[in-house]
Amino acid sequence: MLMILGGHYMGYFQLRTLNHHISTFRNLRWLILSKLLSAISRSYCVEAVDGTVFNLVRGLVLPFAVGLSALFLTPPTRTSLLPIAVICLGFYFGTVSEHTEIQDIGGHYGLAVGVLSSFFAALDLTVTKSTLDDYSLYDLLYVTNMAAVAATLPMILLGTEYTDHLVISAMTNGETAGLRSFMLKASVCGILTFFAAILALVQLKLTSPTTHQITTGARGVLQSILSVMILGERLERPQMVSILVITGGTIGYAYQKEREHSRSQRTYQHLREKTSDKV
Repeated sequence: MLMILGGHYMGYFQLRTLNHHISTFRNLRWLILSKLLSAISRSYCVEAVDGTVFNLVRGLVLPFAVGLSALFLTPPTRTSLLPIAVICLGFYFGTVSEHTEIQDIGGHYGLAVGVLSSFFAALDLTVTKSTLDDYSLYDLLYVTNMAAVAATLPMILLGTEYTDHLVISAMTNGETAGLRSFMLKASVCGILTFFAAILALVQLKLTSPTTHQITTGARGVLQSILSVMILGERLERPQMVSILVITGGTIGYAYQKEREHSRSQRTYQHLREKTSDKV
């Protein structure tokens, strides 16, 4: 919020929503709701499962995104459904097949939260894509972040985490080292999240929800590797195979979409040449 408002008052960009708070919040109520549900379900998913299998239990984001895009945006082609089937197969192999121990993925609770998180993430992408033509990136960031603050602040104050938090403990004991460490980490996290959100919205504006999800495939593999290397978490063989299959299906979907785009470009160019010849 501070970076968004700072950029506005320093003249880097303009926030139209500052003068139309009520109407903007009313118009973007579905976007706000979808982002809150996506963020909350994602947080519960992070808490429920290890980082190595986080992207595995959320492996249905792309299939959900394709389904929602078919309903509200652009329907997929038949050839693009094969990579989607591969992704679903990889998800099945790593979660509920006989080769997998359910406890390795956080139990039935972790699996259920992962599926819900996948759906709400896909819903968030679809709703965001539909609003990008009417509002700027910074207006969307401002509105959704303000709504997130308003929604999560009561949860923090009423939750048990508030009394047990490191900041409260440090202030009570008169120690400032823990407080400084927390504020530094929170500031770095906020700055990185700000730029990551801008890049995600730019990519979503230029492409589609499904194409946006393709780039998260490589990030998911990298996250699993870093969880093993840095956090010392374990990655069982079925989950490793499943992550690779899901990534392979995602890459296959990207390849198929690229072929379709190239084919449509050639068709368009051919029609232009025929039209120019007639003229």
